[in-house]
Amino acid sequence: MFPTEHRADWQTLLCEEKKKGNELYKLGQLEQAIEAYSKGLMFDPTNSLLLSNRAQAFLKLNKYTECESDCTLSLTGAPLFVKSYLRRATARLALGKLEEAVRDFQRALELEPNNKQAKMEIKRLKQGKSVKNCSHDKYSHVSDGVNIPTKVNQQDLSHTYGQHECQMSEDNPRINV
Repeated sequence: MFPTEHRADWQTLLCEEKKKGNELYKLGQLEQAIEAYSKGLMFDPTNSLLLSNRAQAFLKLNKYTECESDCTLSLTGAPLFVKSYLRRATARLALGKLEEAVRDFQRALELEPNNKQAKMEIKRLKQGKSVKNCSHDKYSHVSDGVNIPTKVNQQDLSHTYGQHECQMSEDNPRINV
């Protein structure tokens, strides 16, 4: 890491890269956003917010393993960060890790009992209903009767976080988390 006297300098640079990454993300320039978040992480590799932001960009690019990894690292430093649980759960669903995804959704609900997305996903998974991706077109069957996405439309997988919305279910309710 950097010497203490340079802490303010590298924190400023970290914040600049985070801001740049957020702007690129909003523009849909996901690879460039990942680069900016990664540059920021060079100044603080344990920054939970940057890790979670980069995870969201990975998620939108269908890079589920990378998303899961960044969320796990994020949660190491910020074990109460609900967005990281939701993002990791979504990635784990796509990776076919159903039990781990359910645990993440349940943990998100423990931390934020009114989280609509976590409630809806747990209900769907427990009822054995299909978990559709946002584009409503691709499924893969898991042995316990739950369908999970084989391919997720990267433009529509923003359903879990912040200001983003997505149509999720068979009757298309909108989710704002």
